Amino acid sequence: MAKGDTEYIHVDWDKFCQIVIERWRKKIIERNVFDTGNLYRSLDYAYRGVNSSNQTVGRGSADITVKIPDMLSFSFPLYGIYADKGAGRGLRIKTTGRGKGHTQWFYGVFAQERERLGEMVAEAYGRAAASMIRTISTKNYG
Repeated sequence: MAKGDTEYIHVDWDKFCQIVIERWRKKIIERNVFDTGNLYRSLDYAYRGVNSSNQTVGRGSADITVKIPDMLSFSFPLYGIYADKGAGRGLRIKTTGRGKGHTQWFYGVFAQERERLGEMVAEAYGRAAASMIRTISTKNYG
């Protein structure tokens, strides 16, 4: 690893975002948050970061070794949040034992994947730091 490369980590941002969307779609079907299919089809993502050649890259980039993206976003229609809380057309917030109640397709998956992303980034930085330490000790004592 070259000097200064600890800023760069190898995370396949496209794959990560695709997994999040795939899990959201699964929850939408499991929780029956499905009317026209618009919410299911509308899930999308974008990101932007700088690669090791100091070029700005984004979604679908062939170079997936980037700094932590300065922008990572997921998008879907606003009503998806209401559906997550169990409110909206055909849904009622469950207070009296009737209605669908909370459908929770969004937040649980988001929280779990956000935690996983933190683990992946920490692991990548840990590997980079260990590699740098091995290089330092080899140069000083080797």
